[in-house]
Amino acid sequence: MVDRQRVKTTAVGGERGDDAGKKVKGHKRALLVDTYGLVLRVLVHTADIQESEGAAWLLANVGHAFPDLQHIWVDTGYQA
Repeated sequence: MVDRQRVKTTAVGGERGDDAGKKVKGHKRALLVDTYGLVLRVLVHTADIQESEGAAWLLANVGHAFPDLQHIWVDTGYQA
């Protein structure tokens, strides 16, 4: 499963972006977890990166790292 969390941050912590849809300035955390909720991958980036683009980065070469992975569930925010 892939999902995201938006986190408000200040400029002191480094780069941040504006998520205009949610009106959040900060970062987004994207997680790929297994059916037990164990974290397989994490990606943190500025909030101005769209969900579909962040998911592409998160899932790049995932088949090589996890060859037994068969299905990935995402919500509609990840449509390309």
